Amino acid sequence: MSQHPNAALIQRVLSAVARGEPEALKPLCADGIQWHAIGRTPWAGDHEGFDAVLDYLGRVGEAADVFEADLADLLLSEERAATVMEVSARRGDRRLEVQFLILYRIAGERIAEVWSTPLDLHATDVFWT
Repeated sequence: MSQHPNAALIQRVLSAVARGEPEALKPLCADGIQWHAIGRTPWAGDHEGFDAVLDYLGRVGEAADVFEADLADLLLSEERAATVMEVSARRGDRRLEVQFLILYRIAGERIAEVWSTPLDLHATDVFWT
């Protein structure tokens, strides 16, 4: 059985993010991509455009001593993908182990919009603030 095209897209996106290679991420994102980060962290809110999304992801990575995210589940349709990510992070003596639900809207075989929300919002807000 062949792989769903949106599965391949999500795997390329996650791989580029994990490797810290924005040049590999750019062709996978639609012009005007939007990322909606849920919570009360310093960077929560809407990030519009590729540069703003990269800035958001970079600030998250820079704020943590360690930040790791592993794919736990992947759900697919023709226009969307959803991932459950197992996130482990450390800042000084603070530790975070939480799942994130990330919903992707896909248009023209590229990521057009993303919503990310921690499944334990309180623990995530406490960790980052």
